[in-house]
Amino acid sequence: MNDQRRAVQILREHRHRKEERLQQTDAPLAQTDAPLVETTAPIREPALRHSGQLASAVTAWVGLTFLVSYIALPLVRIAAGASSASVASLTYNAQASFIGLLGVLALTLFGLGVTRPAARLNVDPDRVLAATSGGLLTWGLLHNILPGLIPFGAMGGVELGTFLASNVIEAGLFGVMLASLTRTGRGAFTLGVVFQTALLMFSYIAMYAPILF
Repeated sequence: MNDQRRAVQILREHRHRKEERLQQTDAPLAQTDAPLVETTAPIREPALRHSGQLASAVTAWVGLTFLVSYIALPLVRIAAGASSASVASLTYNAQASFIGLLGVLALTLFGLGVTRPAARLNVDPDRVLAATSGGLLTWGLLHNILPGLIPFGAMGGVELGTFLASNVIEAGLFGVMLASLTRTGRGAFTLGVVFQTALLMFSYIAMYAPILF
């Protein structure tokens, strides 16, 4: 009799242990209070880093800007009667501007070779606006104080409006290029000032040097 009771007790203990193991298996995973840390790889802004490719891109962009700003837009203004300039004066000015662009391009390529920046392909519009503003302010100031250049007050309304619009387009094109070479708005503004000053002075010298000498 005692053996039977002992056998029954052993069976009950075995069944109880089996149930406990089943409960532990089906139990949900334990929750921990440790915070989840999300790690992401740093986002790299697309950039043009190879010096040869960067120089080629800058040269091509300067060439495109020359064709648009010093050939196409002046011809459109003359054809529309919005400019008092002639095709002959346009040719002369374009030649001087081309020499000026060669000079500022040489300085730009030299600076790129020394500093070796990475040109950012996703350009911040704020930097473009800063570079454009720096170039426009410098151009407007120098154009009104340098001898031989027609001040804005001496131009008619239509001529002045189309002239300003043409130079806004030019400054914007150069602004896109210059903004890609810096990380800050202040740097872009400074590049706009320096670039436009060099461009206008080189062009001015090329325009009036044959007359003076």
